[in-house]
Amino acid sequence: MELKVEAGEVHVYLGHSEAKEWGCPECGALCRLYDHQPERRWRHLDTCQYQTILHAQPPRSECERQTNACLACQAAGVSSAMR
Repeated sequence: MELKVEAGEVHVYLGHSEAKEWGCPECGALCRLYDHQPERRWRHLDTCQYQTILHAQPPRSECERQTNACLACQAAGVSSAMR
């Protein structure tokens, strides 16, 4: 987390555990982590008077049945540009 008082922003950096297997978002099969997408940022609900900015590098899975697929970001809603 990073507080930028002058800018009126709180930056929250999201990560994940080192899971050995991930569920493919397309077929549900367990597969290994392939890599991560470039960092994405999106606005979250304000924290007091500060804008809250979330940062994440969404992981991609390597599925034998599918091409490399982006794993869904649990913090992003259905209509979010983050998904």
